[in-house]
Amino acid sequence: MKYAKSISDIAVSKLFFGTIFIFFFCHMLQAQNQFKVPDSLKRKSYAYLSEKLDDDNSGRLADSLYVWSYLYKAKSEKNLAETAMGFKHLMYHSPKNFRLIYADSMVETASKTKDALIIGSAYLSRGIIFYGQNRYNDALNDYITANEYLSKTKDKYQIFKAKYNLGLMKYFLKYTDEAYSLFKECTQYYETNGGKPYLHSLHMVALCYQSMEKFERSTATNTLGIAEALQTGDHDIICYFEHCQGVNDYLTGNYDTSIRLLEKSMPGILKNEDGANAAVGYFYLGKDYLSKNDMGKALPYLKKIDSISRHGTYIRNDLWESYDILVAYYESIHDEASKSYYSQALTKATRANHSDYESVSGKMAYDYTKKIQQSESEKAAIAKSGNNKIIAEAGIIILLAIGLVSVSYKFKKQKQIDQKRFRDIFHEAEETKSGSVKMKVEIQPSDGLSDEVREKILDALDGFENGKGFRDKQTGLPELSRLCHSNTKYVSKAINVYKNKSVPDYLDSLRIEYVHKKLREDRQYANTKIAAISEDAGFKTPQKFNQAFKKYTKGLSPGFFMAEIRKSREQA
Repeated sequence: MKYAKSISDIAVSKLFFGTIFIFFFCHMLQAQNQFKVPDSLKRKSYAYLSEKLDDDNSGRLADSLYVWSYLYKAKSEKNLAETAMGFKHLMYHSPKNFRLIYADSMVETASKTKDALIIGSAYLSRGIIFYGQNRYNDALNDYITANEYLSKTKDKYQIFKAKYNLGLMKYFLKYTDEAYSLFKECTQYYETNGGKPYLHSLHMVALCYQSMEKFERSTATNTLGIAEALQTGDHDIICYFEHCQGVNDYLTGNYDTSIRLLEKSMPGILKNEDGANAAVGYFYLGKDYLSKNDMGKALPYLKKIDSISRHGTYIRNDLWESYDILVAYYESIHDEASKSYYSQALTKATRANHSDYESVSGKMAYDYTKKIQQSESEKAAIAKSGNNKIIAEAGIIILLAIGLVSVSYKFKKQKQIDQKRFRDIFHEAEETKSGSVKMKVEIQPSDGLSDEVREKILDALDGFENGKGFRDKQTGLPELSRLCHSNTKYVSKAINVYKNKSVPDYLDSLRIEYVHKKLREDRQYANTKIAAISEDAGFKTPQKFNQAFKKYTKGLSPGFFMAEIRKSREQA
């Protein structure tokens, strides 16, 4: 499929557009005082101009007739509230790199109104811009300032806007149940008026269902979202519902449908310069083709994730598997240069993601605590003076700030969990083997096997395990059946009932336990190439080994596991 734009195309177009914008921006600064509202717009209301802005297909063109007409009208009428709104319109109609220019003007103007709702809304909007640019300290300061003002109001729209942003933070931190509750509240509030807030909330509900593995509900929500978007004419969000559904289809094994939907969604995602969701789409397209044993088509998609990461876009840690797959692949074809590149790229990506949050966490926590203490002191003073005004929804923005502070902790905690999981697996005594321990058989009357057949199969499987027959990559159910001198139905039944696994899982568990044992007992094995270990254990491809290893270590990659072994031995 040929996409509308590649990430590189977007970068070039952004540079070009930015240059053009600077020219027009400087020109408009000089011309603002001379700008006059066209006669056809002089008597138009702010509501009319806002509606036209929503309909304006020029998007980011900050010198749009309606944008400047709105701002000039507000300034000429000396209407501070509408002037602040004019700067807000300019902010959203500007390229991302220039939005803070107008965001600062918006906050400065809003502060002059002395209106808590207008000021709080301005700080919240600028905080969201800061957060989108990874300026977390600035975002935190604006969120807390916004809370100081919005807590004095009862504006439902701002309250639910804060809830939606809190939900995004919760979803990002994988507190999916809490995020889901917030997004459901938002859909119930926004449903009456519909439009983009309702559709964005629906999309996040669909994503939460997906994370909770409630795929049928996620699919139903995507279907509803597409229908609503078609009805309201908000076609630009349809690609996100298709994108979500494409991932659902991969996760439920519908690879052809997944490929079709993800390829269909990508032009819209790229048009929005949404690198984070583009990376998700590329990852699952790669996984789709891997599931169809087509590495040739999978490779270009997996490589695009690294390209997006190098452009500075945050990459979710579950997408780092793409690097593991690339490293294993290039190792298998003896391309040391490519293997080294992607190994180093993975290290850089993980280090960057951790340091982005760790570098700000201390200051964020200090600033947050200090401001909250100040807030509590002010509340105590108000209570003492007898002011009992009820603060509507006072905690919403504070919770958002807490979520922001929690990001660093979440990453540190996950790293500690991974390291503990490694220690538990690596240092545990070899008391049992996954699927290979000789069990005292408890006869299951429902197994449908005669005593003679059961005994013959289980004895043969014991011999197979002790002789490490699983190291033959050609071994499958037909080979096991011949070894057991029985048919495939009986052998499969015996493994299901007495090994508590499917045949593929049974073989994979034996191979992974073999690798774990070798890593514990052979000091040189941790220095062996992943492709060689995969071959030695009996996996057909390094990719299959990587997938099985992660499954039986609950998410640890072979590369991480072996690096931790080497580190622990160096420290010993």
